[in-house]
Amino acid sequence: MYDYNRRGADGKLRPLHVEKAVDVINFKAFEDHTNTGTFAAVAGGRMRRLTGCKYFECRKLDLDGTYSEKNKISFTAINVLKGEGKADGKPFQAGDSFFVPYGEKFTLEGKAEIVLTTEGKE
Repeated sequence: MYDYNRRGADGKLRPLHVEKAVDVINFKAFEDHTNTGTFAAVAGGRMRRLTGCKYFECRKLDLDGTYSEKNKISFTAINVLKGEGKADGKPFQAGDSFFVPYGEKFTLEGKAEIVLTTEGKE
């Protein structure tokens, strides 16, 4: 839990109420929606689901080669965590983010850790 160093009206850092937060978290609901798994081999690396709900799904791609995808139901937001490579021939590096519209194929090449975010499937 993090409060982004917000300050109260008195100028002091706001206290964190960890115990109260834990009391109200529905851990069962979280488990039902994450459904994370182990990495599975895909062309150009390996991938696993990080989390998902009815609104979004996040997958982690450990890219080591060439990976292609065409999402027929959603956009794909791509966030590069580590490494570098090319997306449709254009260079990317750690910290870069880009968006692929619904229905468009994209190809990622290189060695990188990437998070792919799409609309949820639930």
